Amino acid sequence: MISAIAGVISLLLNKLLSQFIGMAFSMLICLVIGVVIYMLLLVVARAFREEELEEMTGGWILIKLSERLRYM
Repeated sequence: MISAIAGVISLLLNKLLSQFIGMAFSMLICLVIGVVIYMLLLVVARAFREEELEEMTGGWILIKLSERLRYM
C-alpha cells in the first residue's frame, strides 16, 4: 500500500512536471522525490525499528526525522 501511494504521487508529479521541463528531467526529479516519499511513509507507518534504521545507509537521517515527528 505504501509503495502504491508513493508511486501514484510520483506519477502525478511526473505528468505535471513533464509539461514544463521535459520527460527525461522530470523523470529524474520524480524518481528522487518518489524514493523520499516512500521512505517517509515507511517511517510514518513504523515499518522499521530504530535498530534497523541504524544499520541502513543514511538511516540516521530517518532516525532524526522520526524523532522530530515523534514517531520513535
